[in-house]
Amino acid sequence: MLAVGTPDGLSLELQVHRICSSGFRLVVPEAFSVPTPADWQLQRHRGQLTLKDSNGALHARTRIKPPQQWIAAADRHQRVLVLYGFGFDLDNPPRRDEAFASPQAFYSRLNFAAARRLLAAGLVPWKP
Repeated sequence: MLAVGTPDGLSLELQVHRICSSGFRLVVPEAFSVPTPADWQLQRHRGQLTLKDSNGALHARTRIKPPQQWIAAADRHQRVLVLYGFGFDLDNPPRRDEAFASPQAFYSRLNFAAARRLLAAGLVPWKP
């Protein structure tokens, strides 16, 4: 994580800032809205999920295997909500499991990350 100060006295994480300048939007719980960034895509490729922008640049990838129910919903709707940023401790399994243990735990972690300007969102086309 690499943060910088802003004129309003808050800090902003640079990767989150970069993705927001490319079509995602900073998550603000009081005014949550999700854009659809032009020509972005999330796809499954060789056992990974990859997030690419309109120029084909890779912004994120993970080796997680989504549950079949999630994949079926993504296939059906052809788009997915992508939350990009920090605050869910995905690289720390016990903390990650705690964050996703219940809707309340997820909401608490989402608000924590959003309040610190660590989270961006986009509704992205899904490419199976």
